[in-house]
Amino acid sequence: MKPVVIVAGLGRCGTTLTMNMLAAGGIPGAGRAPAYEPDEIKGDIDPAWLDAQAGRCVKLLDAHGGQLPPMTAASTPRRVLWLDRDPVEQAKSQAKMAVTLGGFAKPNRAHMRRWIAGLPQDRRRARLALVAAGCPIEREFKFEQLLKDPETVARKLADWLRPDFGDLDEEAMARVVIPRSPRCAPDLSLEVRLIEEAERAAA
Repeated sequence: MKPVVIVAGLGRCGTTLTMNMLAAGGIPGAGRAPAYEPDEIKGDIDPAWLDAQAGRCVKLLDAHGGQLPPMTAASTPRRVLWLDRDPVEQAKSQAKMAVTLGGFAKPNRAHMRRWIAGLPQDRRRARLALVAAGCPIEREFKFEQLLKDPETVARKLADWLRPDFGDLDEEAMARVVIPRSPRCAPDLSLEVRLIEEAERAAA
């Protein structure tokens, strides 16, 4: 049986980009491109639904929320990939999303300092939650790596998953990455562009 590939991390760390890379390589993602955030991953995840994702990748944000069901003897195997990002840029990106899409007030400097300082603790809690659920992290990448050298990341992902999925299309995986600065962009123009491209492709 093929495993479920769990692409985990905190918000705005490159999980969505990795999901799109894996989909381009030949491993379909749960949910609709490009976000890959089906309703089933919002809140507690149904163990039966997760087991049914064998041969697919599933995005998992903020695992310390407790939504990941623990592994049992009957569970579909799971392989876990963890994404990281510079905490300053990650906090800025999270704040941008909260303000733009969530309607929250723009955080002041003191709030941003607390936001940045809290990310390492959230990271530790999320990683411990994965282990507690019987899902140890097997591979780790940084968002900055994905942007700087997508070819190497694609090769490492393909090598890691080859025993379960055979050869992935590494060139297609690398082409998904749009060259850009790893610093937080000032707006959501890139996200909007990706959504529009995905909608055109699905039409």
